[in-house]
Amino acid sequence: MSGLKEVIVFLDKVGLYDVVLPFLLVFTIVFAILEKTKVLGVQEVEGKKITRKNLNAIVAFVAAFLVVASTKIVSVMNQVLASTVLLALLAVLFLALVGIFVKTEGESIFFAGRLESTFYGNYVFRYYPDIFACSRLANAVMAGASV
Repeated sequence: MSGLKEVIVFLDKVGLYDVVLPFLLVFTIVFAILEKTKVLGVQEVEGKKITRKNLNAIVAFVAAFLVVASTKIVSVMNQVLASTVLLALLAVLFLALVGIFVKTEGESIFFAGRLESTFYGNYVFRYYPDIFACSRLANAVMAGASV
């Protein structure tokens, strides 16, 4: 077995994909929503109004534990996130492909005119096969196939 495959199998056995990553994802999202909406209130410290971070963290922590405790929710999250990441990757690749053929007027942030389309073209055609090769490798490893 290769070193990378051993690491991936070890992390799977430890529960990184079924416990740790879903916990961190749910905790982060719930905490960010609570901080942004200020649902649990604000407190005044030295004349500044700040959110109640300790209360927000506790609520997010409990919500993340409740989600991780339900294996059905975690399995649905894993399936949905895999599809979402694939769609996001395809969207970025499509936009890069469109960037190859669209003629721009004036200068852009990175390069101007023909050089810009050459840059995007090189990027897509150089890294596009690597991205899908890595995804095939990861799928094969997770399925238990020999690579």
